[in-house]
Amino acid sequence: IPPGTYPLYSKCEHKRDVGEYEWAVIKTFWKDVDTGQIITVV
Repeated sequence: IPPGTYPLYSKCEHKRDVGEYEWAVIKTFWKDVDTGQIITVV
């Protein structure tokens, strides 16, 4: 990752917690959610 400031996103990656169908729906509709936080890479 190049140095700089990036918005921090929250991903839903808990496939084992849901069924295959639910996971497919999540992957389709639940994109990266902007948490409003910022992360700085140096």
